[in-house]
Amino acid sequence: MSSHVRPVSCSHCIASPSAAEPAEGGVAAAAAAAAAAAAPAAASRSAGANVGVAAETAAAAVEYVAADADADGDADLAAESLPVVMAEAAATTLDTDVITAEFGTSGEDEKDRACRVMRHVIGAPVSQDVCVFFEEDEAFDNVEVYGDHSASHFFLLRRSAELWNSELLALPVSSSDHTHGAGEHGQPSVVLPHDPNVKLQSVTAFKRHVAVFERVKGLQRIRCIPLRSNGSPASEDAKLVEFNEAAFEISPLRSQFESPLLRFSFSSLVTPTTVMERDMDTDRQAARKVDWVGPSFDPSLYSSRRLFATAADGTQVPISLVHRTATPSDPPPAAASNGPPWPMLLYAYGAYEVPTRLSFSSDRLSLLDRGVRWRLRT
Repeated sequence: MSSHVRPVSCSHCIASPSAAEPAEGGVAAAAAAAAAAAAPAAASRSAGANVGVAAETAAAAVEYVAADADADGDADLAAESLPVVMAEAAATTLDTDVITAEFGTSGEDEKDRACRVMRHVIGAPVSQDVCVFFEEDEAFDNVEVYGDHSASHFFLLRRSAELWNSELLALPVSSSDHTHGAGEHGQPSVVLPHDPNVKLQSVTAFKRHVAVFERVKGLQRIRCIPLRSNGSPASEDAKLVEFNEAAFEISPLRSQFESPLLRFSFSSLVTPTTVMERDMDTDRQAARKVDWVGPSFDPSLYSSRRLFATAADGTQVPISLVHRTATPSDPPPAAASNGPPWPMLLYAYGAYEVPTRLSFSSDRLSLLDRGVRWRLRT
């Protein structure tokens, strides 16, 4: 199904009433029928339960549309009709306090670009949807924005052609209520400026901290930034979390917003995937779960190193090496005897900013145990 979704047709700020009228026949009619069929049962539920019912009803309508679109090859019609059906399904089943949702629109100009962010109040007519932001710059698609929010601030990673490694911005939540900009309550502030040598990968906001996952020279690290009492970031008190292994991979895991505990996975060329937990208040860190490899696996029998090779243009290319640690039963290296050199397997992949993951692999052990050196170029 097409990913380009047009919830409503609007003129900058207010939706057109005609947008709520689904086209007759085909996908739109099937979706409307699905929503109407689910409405009577939902309407008989209590107001408190209707929140979940509305979501289930809308989801059923969405699935109905998607299935019919796949069968008929009418993805474009499905994409345009789907949000209207969701809004109508919610309106017929929800009778509770106001719940707002913001979502983007597309196909609004000749370039078919997503240029508006709309706010829909569940249970209200689609004609009352409000445009909370309109992007007039036709080149804005070249800017990527990703983020998370704490109780009082949005934390946004913004990337563009000029900011290819991204910058981290903080925007007060109150500013988002303004219709066409950062708002009268304040402009976004730069928490971490763009650094050509440091790539900002992701940001996770907590009640009292912000955790930023970064990559430097191919290796990752975590920057923990405490928040002041007013929710603004205290960048000057940020702490870098680094690791003592030569080559590794880390990824954020689901953490509790209220808690200072940051959960993430850690894996290296010699360490199986491990669930780690770090207390951002005390800087204490502990392993909570380690993947089981086998009864005979001993990580102390393996070593990893990190090297750099100079490319033809002078670029320093990182190479990570893992091998079995020499033991009395291992064959001697070529430097200690006149025998053949260690066998080596060089693996390399990197494109679309997707590097080779420096993570553990049990499949690699049989080669390492036979004296093969494994090198990964990242």
